[in-house]
Amino acid sequence: MATWNISLPELANRPAKRPGTLDLFWFGRDRERISEQQSPENQYVSPEPVASSQAGRHSKQLQEVGQANEHDKSHMNQSNGAFEVLAGLYAIPNTTAVRTFLVHRRPLRELLFGAYPRIKRIFGVRVKAELRLIEDMEDDLERLRVSIVSNREDARQALERFDEEWWLDHVQDAEGLLDFTVRRSE
Repeated sequence: MATWNISLPELANRPAKRPGTLDLFWFGRDRERISEQQSPENQYVSPEPVASSQAGRHSKQLQEVGQANEHDKSHMNQSNGAFEVLAGLYAIPNTTAVRTFLVHRRPLRELLFGAYPRIKRIFGVRVKAELRLIEDMEDDLERLRVSIVSNREDARQALERFDEEWWLDHVQDAEGLLDFTVRRSE
């Protein structure tokens, strides 16, 4: 069996997007994993000779699978920890669906963490923000919606201010999978 190891130094050595943010929290683990797997150059690993021990080969394959499973567990633990923090900031009625949606969407988690203090600053510290996974029937696409629950008379203007001061600079990072709305409390 032939194996190609491809080095991706541009990912491992990329600078943090925004100093002082949660980049190390989000990207630190991937940096470690990439640097552990890197070889000095792309390598071709030739197949083992036919005379080699089948047991040794299977043992090595099992060890590689075990290492991959450990990384997946670590990634899930990291994602779950980040989700628990998000659940402390946002009201999330459908936690299982939102958690599943965010597991492999690190940029969305980063955006949600970045948006929260701006929402509080613009709408007031007592405002509630609700995070839901919604299904867009037109596009047959799932996306996250943050509903800012406010009874302020100027809630629409506050949302426009939020858009102008922060969201419009970050909307491209959401790739159409996140939006912000305002609604009155019930």
